[in-house]
Amino acid sequence: MAQQDGKTEPGSPTQSAIVQLNEVVDEIGKFDTDLLPNKQQVMDSLTGAVSALSSIETIDMGDPEYKNGVEATMDHLRRTLELMQAGERKSDELTAATETVAKTLAIMYPILKSIEKPARIPERPSKLPPDSPFKERRAAPRAEIEADIGFQSETNFFMGFTEDISTGGLFIATYDVRPMGSSLNINFTLPNGHLVSAEGIVRWVREYNETTPDTPPGMGVQFENLQPVDKEAIHSFIEERPAMFYDND
Repeated sequence: MAQQDGKTEPGSPTQSAIVQLNEVVDEIGKFDTDLLPNKQQVMDSLTGAVSALSSIETIDMGDPEYKNGVEATMDHLRRTLELMQAGERKSDELTAATETVAKTLAIMYPILKSIEKPARIPERPSKLPPDSPFKERRAAPRAEIEADIGFQSETNFFMGFTEDISTGGLFIATYDVRPMGSSLNINFTLPNGHLVSAEGIVRWVREYNETTPDTPPGMGVQFENLQPVDKEAIHSFIEERPAMFYDND
């Protein structure tokens, strides 16, 4: 995450989110009410998200107001997503706008969790048992990490957690398992504050099994088109820690 003296720099995730959301506001302004009957509510909610983000651009991340601003942004974006998904009519333009809102939520989530104390796999209202540590073998060296994951698939936002990572991918512990082959936008924060935003492909899945409640459900995700700056950040993080294991296959 681009920071200078703890404050947001140009090109940071926060500023990028503001630009993207303003573009969505402009696009939705062109929609007719037949396509989006609750258009004004959506516009108001999006404007609230942009306002909340703008209010924290020059605030240090350690300031409580920064956390309050991120939480307010996410509340507005969740409301926006609900409103946009409520309509019966669909169009390519509406789908693209909804995907942008979901993607922005997925970016803001790990930023919020990096400020808070890291949590384990998010629970569903049914109170399924929490996860236990899980280590999966891969060809690349892996390192332990506790990171909350925000991920977006199509027009939906989901949450998860990971305990190990490599430059090739990671296991996301989550109850919101996506089908194999699904494309995801993945976002998480490394301990040094670097926000990784990457594309990924679901390579394998593990559904929740009540006979093995201590084994977390989730999915193995392979990074796709990982940006050099993100790959280098992950590599440097792994180099600073003893490798957990290698795949000898």
